[in-house]
Amino acid sequence: MKDNFIPKDSYWDLTQLHTSPLLHSADSCLEEYFTSESRMCFCRESNAPSPLKFTYSAFHGVGYRFAKEMFKRYGVRIENVFHVPEQDDPGRHLPWLTSECQSV
Repeated sequence: MKDNFIPKDSYWDLTQLHTSPLLHSADSCLEEYFTSESRMCFCRESNAPSPLKFTYSAFHGVGYRFAKEMFKRYGVRIENVFHVPEQDDPGRHLPWLTSECQSV
């Protein structure tokens, strides 16, 4: 298990990313997902004027664009959503982890 804990350098080769058939493989179901989840919002009218603020932390850098869309559909003003820009995109380095965690 320890031998496979740290991803191989080749896993981060993004040269074929934009030609991969997997890149947009979930796109066809995203709108259905957002629509379905939006049905769970019962107080949309109250969300826009609310002073409540949210902090979103995308630990693995893959969810911010989806969370941002859900906040929008729930009527939350985007200026009330704070995020950690360094965590918005996937990457091989996790600067918020201690060095002990990264060297396991």
